[in-house]
Amino acid sequence: MYFQEPNLIFFLLYNFMLVSLSIIGQQINLHKKHYWAYMSIAILIFSLTEGLRWGRGTDFNNYYLAYQEISKYKFNTDFEPFFTFLVLACNYLSLDYQSFVFLLSFILILSATIFLQNHKDYLIYSLPLLAFYLFLAENLMRWFLAFSFILISLYYLERKKYLLYIVVSILAFLTHYASIIPIIFIFIIFHIKKIIFPPLVALSIFCILLLTFKPNSMAFIAELIQQIQIANRFSGYQQDAESWFTGENLDMGRLSLSYILNCIYTIVVGYKVFHHTTKRNEIYIYNLALIGSILAPALNQIELFMRINFLFYIFQFYIIAHCFYHVLNKKKKISWPYKLFTWIVLLNFIKMTVISMPFKESPDSLLFIWDSNGKSMINN
Repeated sequence: MYFQEPNLIFFLLYNFMLVSLSIIGQQINLHKKHYWAYMSIAILIFSLTEGLRWGRGTDFNNYYLAYQEISKYKFNTDFEPFFTFLVLACNYLSLDYQSFVFLLSFILILSATIFLQNHKDYLIYSLPLLAFYLFLAENLMRWFLAFSFILISLYYLERKKYLLYIVVSILAFLTHYASIIPIIFIFIIFHIKKIIFPPLVALSIFCILLLTFKPNSMAFIAELIQQIQIANRFSGYQQDAESWFTGENLDMGRLSLSYILNCIYTIVVGYKVFHHTTKRNEIYIYNLALIGSILAPALNQIELFMRINFLFYIFQFYIIAHCFYHVLNKKKKISWPYKLFTWIVLLNFIKMTVISMPFKESPDSLLFIWDSNGKSMINN
């Protein structure tokens, strides 16, 4: 366990953000007409907390190099056109790479608040939970930039503004080509009018995958990928396909106890709370979180598939927030085992944010811009 200064500063700032978002969510629940007035504060707090991070994860360094490459060679690189355009726009405005990192954090939280306009009732829990789930964005920067546009597209899809939905979905695709996979699947799931799996079936699949799935079973996909002619942009994935498709590139591996708790809670308590709903905008979100939870034991062990599945899994934030609201605020009559399970999950979230993330991580993974000592990236 680490008790160095970066860990303590991260603990203070990160938990200040989560508490502030919870308070802001509560105020919006009471004063929905002032949604953007309160959300502007939430956007600022999140953007500062995440946008001023420095040197965290491989993507921070990798995209510093990408930022320099695009700034030098313009559109003569292999990066997707809208991502390239965004870098060049920052370059035109004489913004440095740290400003670009801040911009990505700003776009991410702005897109989330646009999406949440359609889901204002549980913000006291959903806002801090969303920020918690978005922590992975630190090391999947371009992927979550594409996800930002997916969230905005869902806002328009829920409101049946199909032209705007298509336009914003295209922006997501032009930010990261692989985003076409979640875009298609989310669109299909949106049009399913019932919960896909009852809890017994969902739990059975989850447990089977948790106990039996081995990532080396995906080796046949690696062999297939290596035989296909693909663009230079993805040649690195092709050459190292075995690592990407069999879990060798992934540190997370099997699910942690916290992952397992959240998945089972989503499957069991989530179904208890949601199974009577007739609202399409709630049913599809539950189905997304359900699929992400069920497949997590397998896909969490495979780098490329984990990235895709996480965009389903992340909707747990809304399902769990919904459950917390109804169980803890006593909005539904729920038996004591569900209440006990809810308290276990809530206390586990508190443990992760108060102890695990701040004090069990290496100080180098919790740095802010004031720790840079004038460096642009952690290794230069």
